Amino acid sequence: MTKPQLTTAPTSYAIHPVADDYADFTPAELTALADDIRAHGLCRAITIWRGAIVDGRHRALVCERLGIMLRYDDITNDCPTEESMRARVRSLNEHRRARTMPMSNEEKRMRIKQELTDVGKLTSCQSAGTSNLAVAKTVGVSHVTVASVRRDLEANGELVPKSAAQLRWERVAAAIEANPAKSNRDIARARAVRVAFVMQVRKDLEAGTRPQFEAVNRDRDTAAAKTKTASPGARMKIPGGKSIVAVVREGFALETEGMKLEDIAQRFGVHENNFRRARTIVLLADRTDLNAEDAATAQRALDDLTTTLQITRPYNLIRPLAERVWGTNRTRQTDKTVRKRVERAENAIAVIVEACTRGSEMELPQLSAQQVQAMLQQLTEAANALRQLRKRLMEIQP
Repeated sequence: MTKPQLTTAPTSYAIHPVADDYADFTPAELTALADDIRAHGLCRAITIWRGAIVDGRHRALVCERLGIMLRYDDITNDCPTEESMRARVRSLNEHRRARTMPMSNEEKRMRIKQELTDVGKLTSCQSAGTSNLAVAKTVGVSHVTVASVRRDLEANGELVPKSAAQLRWERVAAAIEANPAKSNRDIARARAVRVAFVMQVRKDLEAGTRPQFEAVNRDRDTAAAKTKTASPGARMKIPGGKSIVAVVREGFALETEGMKLEDIAQRFGVHENNFRRARTIVLLADRTDLNAEDAATAQRALDDLTTTLQITRPYNLIRPLAERVWGTNRTRQTDKTVRKRVERAENAIAVIVEACTRGSEMELPQLSAQQVQAMLQQLTEAANALRQLRKRLMEIQP
């Protein structure tokens, strides 16, 4: 890297559009900056690139108001491409810029929009090819927020969604444009594509042509995914020619003897997950407290399981009913955790009561005044702790 070129020429440079990627200072921030520059002078030069200010527009504004000579740091030689310049400016702002107030939601959405649709990035074949995670890391927001802004831009026509093939082509094209002398093999390794693909993209760029890619229709793709028929799953193989229902019912008997489900499934040569799902179907089909509609659903799932020996489709049919009857796995786990905590609390109270009872009845030995004073202090602290515990119990009493 060459040494930055510094100049103190008072020439007023234009503001580069990259500066708009970062929110304007609030009046309070400008005042604080002016006070600092008035006291210490311009500590950091204004950064320019190709005759435009790319970083430090607020410092330049304050210095002009205060009549302080401006100093410039020209990074044109260090950053030959706009992409490298933007990376330098982003680094300067991430590691140095400090605001007295966090960005508002509107500012965040504007920054995300600029990252996705910026003209400078369009020239390097990126924009819509930039991942949500990459933009989220750059702006400092969650990838969910980026996804929301992307959907809005696509709905408004400001951002055109691209297929995977188009994104792959554009990313390789961007790598070639950034460094034409780089070998095809190095680009292929960096972009995780075949060398032949890089060679084809290079030929397209040299000829000035661009492949025709299929348009992406997210609504169409989403609807197709929703209407796609679920696979019934692979057929289960039951050793000994038994039916899966008979195996499950034999498993019920083994459960009453204390055998674990994984051991039962292994004993019958059935995958544990498939055995658990089949067990759920049989249990629901055997229930007598279901309404007519739920009972018919359970019976239909059981018939499907018995006929096809395929677990996926009947289990997906029965799953909503199972969650209504028994709750989700998370709910059941939460209930189990709560019961354990209640049990521990009850045991702790019982221990406290027993200790207090035994302590009040114990025979006291001959003690010195100092020992008595220390014990009284401990009892006082214990009594205060018990009062706090009693207060907390009183607060949750219905």
